Amino acid sequence: MKPLSLIAEDATTLRGIIALLEEAPATHRDIIATQHVGSITADRCCRALQEAGIIFHPTVMRTVIGVATQVPQLEWQLTAEYQRGEIDFDAEKLAGGA
Repeated sequence: MKPLSLIAEDATTLRGIIALLEEAPATHRDIIATQHVGSITADRCCRALQEAGIIFHPTVMRTVIGVATQVPQLEWQLTAEYQRGEIDFDAEKLAGGA
């Protein structure tokens, strides 16, 4: 189990990421800069939010050397399910607390 101080820090960061993405899509670099966290912390928090179905990388169809391929975009976005209120967001639980 994580130390309580790390759980509290991650929970705060998770809330900040959600607040940022409610305004507009954001890149990994935007999250690091606005939340004042390192790359590893941003990765950990984004991974937790992605696994919970709260955020995702949208994909677009691109043709690369004649082959149509789904390419992920750089920006994170909130899922439609979260925006409709179908997914509950408990920052402490996602941070590894409960």
